[in-house]
Amino acid sequence: MKLEIHNWEILKESFPNISFSTKTLKESLLKEFSVYNISSLSIIFVSKKYIQELNRDFRKKDSVTDVLSFLLDV
Repeated sequence: MKLEIHNWEILKESFPNISFSTKTLKESLLKEFSVYNISSLSIIFVSKKYIQELNRDFRKKDSVTDVLSFLLDV
């Protein structure tokens, strides 16, 4: 499985005391998702303002949310 993590610095800004690295996060995710037939997974950390814009544009809900997921059919 191809795994990408983007904008780690945004997560670190929001949670400065986070105790794990991107490497540890990748290893954990690869282990947990290995049972599924997933070819790739990308995680992108964004600001509250940006996720609110995405939520408004794609779900018509003008509020901040914790997670948005998109299936990309390539």
